[in-house]
Amino acid sequence: MKGHLALFGLVSAMLLVAFGTGIWAPSNLAEWYTSWQKAVFEPICHQAPGRSLWFNGAPMAVCERCFGLYSGLWLGVAVGFILHLPIRVLRIVGTLACLALLADVIWGGLPVLRVGTGLWVGWIGGLLLVSWREPSVSTP
Repeated sequence: MKGHLALFGLVSAMLLVAFGTGIWAPSNLAEWYTSWQKAVFEPICHQAPGRSLWFNGAPMAVCERCFGLYSGLWLGVAVGFILHLPIRVLRIVGTLACLALLADVIWGGLPVLRVGTGLWVGWIGGLLLVSWREPSVSTP
């Protein structure tokens, strides 16, 4: 249980940082370019302002798809100990989610599709992460 709470805390902190400068106070594009939040995600996200959701006057520190991934990861970890799906089911649904995300990347979808496919993949990833951390229960 301690491990789950620590994981949930880490994912929650990551999601808060993803909101960028706008989470702390009203912000603008100039502050966003020099923010520490942008610097944290710079190696793993293209952070194009035109493909980012805006929060409180500034783009988030991540693009739409990455925000969906991190939000989904948070959701998956949050409900991972309540919703017990077999790993086999999660792998199948996760494969479908990854194919949907890949199709969205190739054909360039709408912002709602970028967030949605990211959310789906992140949610399954969070559930898988929690499922793998749980010790398996063996029945005699």
